[in-house]
Amino acid sequence: MAFLIALINIVAWALIPLTVRKSPASQIAGMGIGASATALIIYLFTRPAFDLATWAVAFCAGALWTIGQMGQFISFKRIGVSGTIPLSAGF
Repeated sequence: MAFLIALINIVAWALIPLTVRKSPASQIAGMGIGASATALIIYLFTRPAFDLATWAVAFCAGALWTIGQMGQFISFKRIGVSGTIPLSAGF
């Protein structure tokens, strides 16, 4: 079962460059809403405990993810998907 869940994630991430066509800000908003909805659904089933340190680390990770994802979306437009993905995967 874990393999199937991982496979869904792999396919979804692979389709992102093919499906994003809007401005980078719209793309980040859409990915943030999708990630938040997924996290809320998982939270409702698992009910993990949170403290201030967990929230701080999650906030910093989200901010860094947003910066990196924004750079990737901008590079999709500037150098194309075929030039961006090898660089992104290499890093």
